[in-house]
Amino acid sequence: MALVQFLLSRAFTGTRTRFAFRYTSLYHPCSSSSKFRMRLYSSTVFRGTSFENRCLLLLEKELGMSLQRVGGKEDGGVDLSGWWWLPDVDIPDSPQNTNEGVDRPFKRIRILGQCKAERKKIGPKYVRELEGVVGRYMALESDAAAKGTSKTPTPVIAIFLSESPFTKSAILRAMTSKAPFLLVYLPPLVGSDIENSNGTDSEERTAPLDSIQPPGSCIYNPALGGSTGLFKGEIEARWVWSSSSRPGIASETSLPTGAPALHFRGKTLRGWIPPELTDLNAEMDGHKS
Repeated sequence: MALVQFLLSRAFTGTRTRFAFRYTSLYHPCSSSSKFRMRLYSSTVFRGTSFENRCLLLLEKELGMSLQRVGGKEDGGVDLSGWWWLPDVDIPDSPQNTNEGVDRPFKRIRILGQCKAERKKIGPKYVRELEGVVGRYMALESDAAAKGTSKTPTPVIAIFLSESPFTKSAILRAMTSKAPFLLVYLPPLVGSDIENSNGTDSEERTAPLDSIQPPGSCIYNPALGGSTGLFKGEIEARWVWSSSSRPGIASETSLPTGAPALHFRGKTLRGWIPPELTDLNAEMDGHKS
């Protein structure tokens, strides 16, 4: 009897030990799997931050926006925030300005941007989230104008930038939104670590990379570029690439390059930043360095 009790106690102790070992290896902060999850989280955060910086630089350089990163836990769904000064299309008798020395009144536009560097296609959920943020901003602007604290509501544009393509549902959601929307697809840079994703929705799964990566794209909805939209049909955004990166001659080892460009009445246009703001930004950059 004593021998049986001894064997049972050893078996129970061994079971507890094995269970404790498995529990520790899975959840202990020093376990290999925990370290793997931390590395994965760090690489995801780094990927997102790098893409936000890339988007900020591209929008400032190519479209002349003045932006800053606001991403974080309390970002309210916005990664980039700032201003865009564009020709005031509400003044029909003003001479056109294509950044070639012709004066024209410029209108200040609020920019609220979201950046996503995900491995699967962007679905309508993210578009709805940004749409909600812009809707709240537009409501606050309308209330301020009604109360007399501001003369007219400041126009706002929602810009969604993604490293993966948008699904048809996401594009349809943006196209039917009452908020001015600009969807920008920025393909990953050459050498980026891209892996396939096994999404639950077949439309949101990332297809394997072919020898030729699709070029980037800019899509704006009627509320932004339509004849009754913010741009009154006079300003449009296009994706422009150089001759060396056209889809027909792209090599198997390189991805097409390019950038969004703005066109006003058929001519290239860049945003105009007030000189005082440019000087202030330069001064702030000098302090940072």
